[in-house]
Amino acid sequence: MFSVRNNVRYDARVFEPPADGLEDWQIMARLVTELLPLPVRGVTGRAVNAVFEQFSPVRLASAAMAAGPYGVLRQGLAGLTVGKVRAAAGGIDLGPLRPRLRTLIGTRDKKVRLAPPDFVAAARQLVEDAARGRSLTAPSDGFDLKLIGRRHLRSNNSWLHNVPSMVKGKDRCTALMHPHDAAERGLRDGAPVTVSSATGSIVVTLEVSDDIRPGAVAIPHGWGHREPGVGWTVAASLPGANVNLLHDPSSIDPFSGASAVNNTWVRVEPAPVAPSDAPESVCDNTVTVHHES
Repeated sequence: MFSVRNNVRYDARVFEPPADGLEDWQIMARLVTELLPLPVRGVTGRAVNAVFEQFSPVRLASAAMAAGPYGVLRQGLAGLTVGKVRAAAGGIDLGPLRPRLRTLIGTRDKKVRLAPPDFVAAARQLVEDAARGRSLTAPSDGFDLKLIGRRHLRSNNSWLHNVPSMVKGKDRCTALMHPHDAAERGLRDGAPVTVSSATGSIVVTLEVSDDIRPGAVAIPHGWGHREPGVGWTVAASLPGANVNLLHDPSSIDPFSGASAVNNTWVRVEPAPVAPSDAPESVCDNTVTVHHES
């Protein structure tokens, strides 16, 4: 995606994948069968998946390369093969990039339609509602902070949480809150807090900072590895909670079907102190009497 020249190169596999998991190419192949119409998806889908299982990424790449514009089916013996690419240190330069966007766009006028009628109508309705002071996202029932997501440089996705060098240091699954909001609620930096929504609640550590605007609270996604069956030793040893438990799964974007994970109202309050966390009493009522003979 980021090439400045048209080129091809072979990258060897770094390690063998686990026997009980699917590789990316297998997942993509199965997604292809999910696009089949429902009447033929069952039997045909299983048959196609069985055919895919007989291939490997190298075999699939060899077939695609042979049929492509630089392959042997079009270029003869001088065409590219996986063997030639593998033998070429650093890959093979195929010349400058050539414009071909119009050949990829499927519309009749070869233009990208950025404003379909349904989208425009919905956007117009939002503008009209805002002008009338109506909002579908107004806080209610005591949920007065807008929950948003955030990422960290060393924990972009959850699989990085099982790499010791990427998760060492302080807890990064925290609720980031502005000092004004924290003071209003009697919350202090570093203390455990309960973040609740109409859907659920989680307990995380509070991080107070003016890096976030008042009225919002930010919690990173991809944490909460202590659930049964996770199987990641390093990740399971880390603090953190699953922020998805706060989002309503039925709240989706009607045009794309994407879940709404930045439009949830929450309440943040001190987490209840568990009995095991309570401080020990400094007073002991036991009296010991020594008898001397």
